[in-house]
Order: sequence, then C-alpha cells, then structure tokens
Amino acid sequence: GENDCMTLVVEMVDKLTGLEFNLVYTVYKKVDALVRRTIVKNPSGVPTDLSKSNPNTKASKMQQTTSGTKRIHRLMSATVDFHTMSAPRLVTLSGSWANERHLNTQFMTQGKFVCESLRGTSSHQHNPFMALTNASEDQLETSGDVWGFNLVYSGNFMVECEVAETG
Repeated sequence: GENDCMTLVVEMVDKLTGLEFNLVYTVYKKVDALVRRTIVKNPSGVPTDLSKSNPNTKASKMQQTTSGTKRIHRLMSATVDFHTMSAPRLVTLSGSWANERHLNTQFMTQGKFVCESLRGTSSHQHNPFMALTNASEDQLETSGDVWGFNLVYSGNFMVECEVAETG
C-alpha cells in the first residue's frame, strides 16, 4: 500500500522540444530496492520541425511524424556510477526456447561491455537484466555485495557496463 513506500517525482522540461519528463523514484520500506520509471509527455501536441535542429542535440534523436506527434528513438533508463567498487563481476542472463536464464558472469576490466536485443520485446535470448557484484564466481549467491538492474516490460534494450582507467 501507500504506507509501504515513498515516491519522489522530478519534473523536467526540454526547452527545445517542449516535452515534459517526469523521473519517478520509489523506495520500499521492507524491501531493499529502488524502482525508477520515466513518464514522457507532449503537453502541446503541436508538431515541431526537428529537421532543422543541430544533429548533435537531443532533438536529433527524435523524429516528427505525420500526425504531429514526436517520436523518440532512444530513451535511456538510468546511469549509475560505482566509484568505490573494486574487482567487479558482471552477471547477465541468456538462453533459448525452453532453456531460459543461464547465468553468465565475467570479470570487468577496463573497457565496455554491451548486451542488447533488437527483437522488440523481452525474451529468453537476452534478458533485460544485469547485476554487478564483488563476490567471487563460486560464491555469487552466498556472499558479497550485489546491485541488480532489471527492465520491466522492455522492448528493444541495451545494457552497458564500462570500467574507466581509474577502476
């Protein structure tokens, strides 16, 4: 119920497009979890000519449709920094039909790892889940700290994990 959680809504407006973005954060009293979602609104409904915008701006990722609505080509869910995590392991899930959710772990070194799916829906092949942990591979489920991320009801998705030169 409402007494089991607290919600913060951060309201923002993109001055170039007029779109409104609400970032909704909910924390639960009895569960060690943070839920985040984004609500995008076009309050004016008025089409905007985005073709004349600078190709290096946020608006270049959007396209005007014939109905006057705006189409967003990419909206990333979150960016989370772990400045103090040493020796991180990345956990992802993959599989196939009737053979879902195989645990894949890899030690993260300097560079970037990307897991994505362009199927248009969540699937057994590439699950929209990842976790970062400092536990050893043989003790993933019994020790260490874990930060898990899961996209619920995702379409196409991309999960990136990057380790900088400073760790």
